Amino acid sequence: MGMVAVLLAAGCGQEEPADTIPPARIGDLAVAAVTQSTVGLTWTATGGDGDEGRASSYDLRYIEGVLTEENWPLALPAEGEPEPGEAGTRQSMTVSGLRPATDYGFAVRAADQAGNLSAMSNVAPARTLSPAGGWIVSADGAGHFSTIAAAVAAAADGDTILVRPGLYAEALSLEGRTLALFGAGAESTVVSYGTAGQDVPVLRIRGGEVVLRDLRLTQEFIACGVGLRCGAGAIVRLERCALLWCGISAESSSLALDRCTVWALPPMLCDMIVPLIDLVDSPAHCAHGIVGGAPQVRCSGAGAFSAECSDFWQIAFTGCPSPVGSGGNIGRDPLFADPSPEGSDFRLLPTSPCLPGQTPGCGGMGAFGAFEP
Repeated sequence: MGMVAVLLAAGCGQEEPADTIPPARIGDLAVAAVTQSTVGLTWTATGGDGDEGRASSYDLRYIEGVLTEENWPLALPAEGEPEPGEAGTRQSMTVSGLRPATDYGFAVRAADQAGNLSAMSNVAPARTLSPAGGWIVSADGAGHFSTIAAAVAAAADGDTILVRPGLYAEALSLEGRTLALFGAGAESTVVSYGTAGQDVPVLRIRGGEVVLRDLRLTQEFIACGVGLRCGAGAIVRLERCALLWCGISAESSSLALDRCTVWALPPMLCDMIVPLIDLVDSPAHCAHGIVGGAPQVRCSGAGAFSAECSDFWQIAFTGCPSPVGSGGNIGRDPLFADPSPEGSDFRLLPTSPCLPGQTPGCGGMGAFGAFEP
């Protein structure tokens, strides 16, 4: 056998050198689209050997919050990664099954046929959208959340929270939030915190801009507690709301009440403890409301109170002039069906001066409407 043949024969038995070159790191992972439950991602393919050739597969993962090299092993693997294209090919995929209004971090690694993995890509952060039409809170668990506090924590600024009928035994705090909380009516959507008092209001709002509608705040037989406390420049609007057995305290805030009922326990329990409405450096306006049960609306500093077409029954004004007798405002017994703590029926009897048509130039007053036996 010739020398060349011998060398060729010897070479046929040699193994190819092992592939130790991983795919290059993907550096342009980006968010392309976001919905309530999905995030679309794009990136540029790298090769199987650095930037050459084609990788074999992708490992795309995500986690709630911030994704790092350290928590990569804990991240959830996505499903449905595309087959890698040639180096330089644009790739995309959509990650589904995500939670609404939640922050996520996404990253991807490429692998070659030998199992070599690229370094982790750049992290692409994304926040899924809030549900269209608003978050739904239902005490029976049939909504997005069973408590209002959980919905507030999940909601983004500008969101609406829809609270279905029920009793929600919780104290709420909103710090610098811009939200709308809509109930199903003050007679059926009740937020009550029975152990609250002046130091623990049912609802505390500091800063931000909040709209409350069709809700009842109550402290259930707690004399002279604060149902709503506003501060730090909060702008708060209440529509068709009721505060029963508790009052309002505002400092350096702005307050508007439209068709609301604010009623406290009898004066012998509340006098000299806390005003029903206390305004410190805060303007407030009441339209088509009913206010009574405790004897005082107090303004101090730059606090101011104005009203139109409202009933103030047995209310004294301290530090601000009484609006009774002008602007359609009256000071008469509103004639509730049963305003006792046991009855808590604040619908208006047929002879009530607060029903539509009873006060010239004004519609109805209060949050509950007419009593129908």
